[in-house]
Amino acid sequence: RRDEPHRKIVIGSNKWQSADTFDQLRIPPGDRDIILSFHFYTPMPITHYKAGWTDIGKYTGPVHYPGWIVDPNEIKDLSEDMARLAKSNNGFFNREKLESLLAKPLALSKKLDLPLYCGEWGALPTTPREARMQWYRDMRANLEKHNIAWANWDYKGGFGVVTRGNQPDQEFIKVLVGQ
Repeated sequence: RRDEPHRKIVIGSNKWQSADTFDQLRIPPGDRDIILSFHFYTPMPITHYKAGWTDIGKYTGPVHYPGWIVDPNEIKDLSEDMARLAKSNNGFFNREKLESLLAKPLALSKKLDLPLYCGEWGALPTTPREARMQWYRDMRANLEKHNIAWANWDYKGGFGVVTRGNQPDQEFIKVLVGQ
C-alpha cells in the first residue's frame, strides 16, 4: 500500500473463495480499494455433474434443476455408495435458494461498503442441458439483481462457452449476456 495506495486488490475468502466462508474473511479496515471476491459452484451435483476430479462426479444418475437435485424417490434405486453420495449433496434448489446463498458476501459488502465480484461460477456441459441453462439463468439474474460483477469459469475449457469442437455455444452465450 505504501508504493501503490490506490491499486485495487481483490480479496476472497478461504475454501476456494466460498461464499459460505465470507463471515470468516478479515479485511484491512478503511481500505476503499478492495474488491471482495467469491466463487460459486452450488449445488455441486449440478455444477460438477460427472466431473472426474470430484467425489460427486462419480454420481451419474439423473439430476434436476430447479427442484430436488436428486429426486428422493430415485435414491432408493441406487447402490449404497451412490445413495450416500446423492443424499449428502441433495436438496431443493431454485433461484431463491441460490440467492439466499449469496447472503454472507452481500452482508459483508454492505457492511464495508465494498464492491463484490464473483470471480468464478459455472456448470459443466455434462450437466443435462435444460438444467444447466436454467441454473445459469437463475445465477445470472441473482448476480445482476445485486449488482455483483462476475466472470464465468471459463472461456474455452471444461466449463467454457466454446465447445470441445471449438465452436461457440450460441444458446449459452445468449443466456450469459441476458438475451
